[in-house]
Amino acid sequence: LNFSKFLNGQSFVLSDNFRSTNEILSYAREYFSKSEDETSKDELANLNNPENPEGPKPVIYACARESKNSVACELVQSFADRNVAVITRKNDQLMQIGSELKSRGIRFSATSYDTSSEAKQDIINFLLGMLSSDIIDVKNAMFTPFFPCRIQKAFELTSNREITTDEIIKQCPEFAKLRDKVKTTEDIHHLFRDIIMPISISYGKEYLAVAMALRDSLQEAFNVMDDLSIQNLAVYLKSSDILSVEPEVNEKVILTTVHKAKGRQFDTVIYVPSKARENYNFQDTIVEAILQSKGINAKEELEEEDIRVNFVAFTRAMKELVIV
Repeated sequence: LNFSKFLNGQSFVLSDNFRSTNEILSYAREYFSKSEDETSKDELANLNNPENPEGPKPVIYACARESKNSVACELVQSFADRNVAVITRKNDQLMQIGSELKSRGIRFSATSYDTSSEAKQDIINFLLGMLSSDIIDVKNAMFTPFFPCRIQKAFELTSNREITTDEIIKQCPEFAKLRDKVKTTEDIHHLFRDIIMPISISYGKEYLAVAMALRDSLQEAFNVMDDLSIQNLAVYLKSSDILSVEPEVNEKVILTTVHKAKGRQFDTVIYVPSKARENYNFQDTIVEAILQSKGINAKEELEEEDIRVNFVAFTRAMKELVIV
């Protein structure tokens, strides 16, 4: 698209929000005023819902950090008559809250970014191990759920830094048989059908969804790529957009991260924020010093990121927002 054609065009800022109540939008707008990004603040100055739905003001519960998850679970129990989304910044928060909800006998559905990324990496590593003669690719494949040898054997073989691909093939006859079968693109499809898909099913819906998406991306690569080297195929698969599996819609309680909640909306949101990085180590200090020498204030950048992420979380709520 040639944007130079529109230099004389008129710009419009879309400041109408038809999702959240004006009480929620007012709070989100006021919160964003802490940002140093003057352009974004100006664009949000008139943020409102023209339909003017009424609703309660956002509520903030102040508590000790170690009590956040318990307070969030108590709130979920108190909202038993409505649909609730618990939104967190990190997956480990999600897992901790999910564990406590289970102990309280509260049903929920959840999303996890880690599952998608882990599944994608496992499948790509396995495919590269099947196709490549590079010892690194073969070693990586040995630690995926699809590799036909025991994990103890994988550790034993890879502990030898001098081991070659040929030696691994000799030591793992099932791997040798599998590799020998993969000679054509059709054989790779059989690899998905006979190995990757059945094992992915046992790891759950999100893992299987990633396997199906990568299978489609692989076929797309075969159709569109001129230089179909192993390296180019790996890059193509790694750059594939893997969509997450949506939570079960029949559950009243949904656990999700802010990342997964983008573009979605929920009647009631319980948001459990956290800093992008709450613990700093020596390496962080070194990196911060290097960035500062280049005129980049790392702390300010992280603070700005926190503001943007929290704003997204606030505006997922349609009727009621609670922050812990």
